[in-house]
Parts: sequence; C-alpha cells; structure tokens
Amino acid sequence: MTKQRTTTENKGGTAKRVDALHGVSGRVRFQAGSAARTYSVEEGALKPEDPSATSDSVITFEGEQLLEEIFTGKKNPVVMALQGRLRVEGNLELATRVLLGLQSEAGDSGKQAAAEVQS
Repeated sequence: MTKQRTTTENKGGTAKRVDALHGVSGRVRFQAGSAARTYSVEEGALKPEDPSATSDSVITFEGEQLLEEIFTGKKNPVVMALQGRLRVEGNLELATRVLLGLQSEAGDSGKQAAAEVQS
C-alpha cells in the first residue's frame, strides 16, 4: 500500500498531509540550534505557524544533524530522548506522535522536513 501525500494552500502557509498524523491535533515547536519552527497539526495536516506562537510541545534537538537523522529514519527519536540528545517540554504524547509520524515519512520527504526546520 502506497502512502498518499497531498499539499493544500492555507492562509498561514502550505499544509502538508502526513497520513501517519491522522487523528493528531496540537501545536509543536522544533528547536535545532538557533533555528526554530512551529507547526500546527490538524487531523494529519502539518501547517507552518509563526515561530513565536505558543506551542503544546517543544522538541529541542542536540543539533541540526540529529534533526535530519531522525526525520530521514537513521535515528530513533525515542532512543535519542533516552540518551538526552533530544528533549521534549510540554505535551509528551503529541511530541512523540509527531516525531514518529514524521519519521514514518522518512526518505526525501524527511530531508525536506528537516531542511524546512533548519531554514
């Protein structure tokens, strides 16, 4: 079975459909080094938000390289958290579901997601 991804335009930016995030809702902030991005998650659509917007979860990566390794499926975010290389503040369930959902989209789309957070 092939995963389908669709992209739709919204006022605040482009929302990306991630099938693994179906049923997940909330706002998550990714912090990697000096780069930060905030996204709202609504029923599988990941939409960029203002980076200064309040978040339900903040996921801080040890470095930008780790962020790319997680999003491309090379590293397991749960193991990285246990090793202290990734920290989560706020809603742990939301953060875990988003990280694992994005990781399931590993490969080129994972590299793209990592690049968007870093830029």
